[in-house]
Amino acid sequence: MKKNNWYWWILIGIVLIVTYQTWIKRSNNLEVAINFAGKNSIELEKVIEHYSKIDKDKEKLAAAQFLISNCIIHFSQEKKLKDPQGNPVLYNPLDYANMAAAGSARDSILRVTRVERKMNLDINTLNSNFLIKHIDYSINIWRNCPWKAEINFDQFCNYILPYRGVSEPISFWIEELHQKYKHVVDTISNKTIVNTCKALNAAMANDIKYDNRWVSGGLGTQSIPDILKNKSGMCDDMTAYGACVMRAFGIPTSIDFDIHGRNNYGHSWCVIHDESGKTQSFGPGEDQPGEHVHAIQNKRWKRLAKVFRKSFAINKNGLCFKVQDLNSIPPFFRAQNISDVSNQYMKTFDVEYSLEQALTTNQRYMYICVYNNQMWRPIQWGEIKNDRVIFPDMGADILYIVGYFSGSQIVPISSPFILLPNGTKQFITEEGKINENPLIFKRIASFGVPKGGNEYQLFSWQTNHWNHEQTVMATKDTLLVINDVKENTLYRFQNSARPFTVHDSVYTWW
Repeated sequence: MKKNNWYWWILIGIVLIVTYQTWIKRSNNLEVAINFAGKNSIELEKVIEHYSKIDKDKEKLAAAQFLISNCIIHFSQEKKLKDPQGNPVLYNPLDYANMAAAGSARDSILRVTRVERKMNLDINTLNSNFLIKHIDYSINIWRNCPWKAEINFDQFCNYILPYRGVSEPISFWIEELHQKYKHVVDTISNKTIVNTCKALNAAMANDIKYDNRWVSGGLGTQSIPDILKNKSGMCDDMTAYGACVMRAFGIPTSIDFDIHGRNNYGHSWCVIHDESGKTQSFGPGEDQPGEHVHAIQNKRWKRLAKVFRKSFAINKNGLCFKVQDLNSIPPFFRAQNISDVSNQYMKTFDVEYSLEQALTTNQRYMYICVYNNQMWRPIQWGEIKNDRVIFPDMGADILYIVGYFSGSQIVPISSPFILLPNGTKQFITEEGKINENPLIFKRIASFGVPKGGNEYQLFSWQTNHWNHEQTVMATKDTLLVINDVKENTLYRFQNSARPFTVHDSVYTWW
């Protein structure tokens, strides 16, 4: 499974930009952005002045205004390891043989070092020379690409112009990537967006590889120059690199991601927008357009619950623009540049839930959650109307629960339920019969093969919490035998990544 750390950095970034959000809700204009730039406003004003008085190009000026107006929500992450004396500690996951060794080394280092995390807000760090060079190069590429007539200025700004992919450190990558892959594009006889993407993606496969050692490293997203040097990364690195390569040739590209519904963490990938406006996903250096979506859909453990698209521009349709107090909604929904594109990937269903009793708290919104990384993670919201709420465009064959947000966590109010492939809900109510036959586990989600002689704690979901059921010891032949389990009950092992249900003595991991 490909893991990424986008969720962690979203949360940190939200904490840092939360002071700006009230102002963005009122206005998303150039003046607001420049005011928040503080001392760096001089650099941003230089860019506007350059295109207003020196290079009097109206499209370039509009492009500069677009970037500056929206860069207020973007940032780079910086993570440094320091010893007790404050000296830098070097750690490269690629120095170790595999993911486990890299993780073990990281844990050892963290015992004697401290981690310094810093978020560098683009609005405070962008300089005029960088922005002018990037805008000039991007505009020139767009104006001279074969599909220029089909890509309007608004599409250019949203999908070609952005100077970053995700939250990687800023660098002037566009010229280097264009020169690196120019020979690939020159060999294409029929230069369409899809054909060019496929050729570039095939070439990228020789230059970058997914390497889970970067996940163990926990160092955040690499810069584009670092990815070029290391020739590997986690999926955030891959998608940042893939998006930047495509944009370096005028291919409109965005980044989509999900929070896994039947596994932990999530995944991200790239999406191109062709001449007709249709979208096709691809895995940078891996699955090609037309193949990628099937690669996701055909893997049951990767079953999609929701898919979101990250944009450079602020999306004012988000939940964060509907509430007065951002602390009243889950951190994930405080992000201002994501939109729901689930129905572009799968058959979806609107899930309706009726409140069985009045809430004791004054709640306006409810949240539908998946079980991910040992917690209920909200992935869609709905407004309560007449004691019912509708969650639009949900993926099926997924375990869900409904709850509200209080303080810093989700408070479940529904029984867990499976959204079946036909769109109906199958609630797990703890009212099933006891299985006559024991359950035999040869493997446990996240534990792997049970170790003989080790004890394993079994829990069941009751009302709104996990309740300890029994302690079981693995047999010498590495099997785990569980007696007296009930149907229509949700179980999990302590620290296990995935819960399971039982039917006719057969268990299903969710």
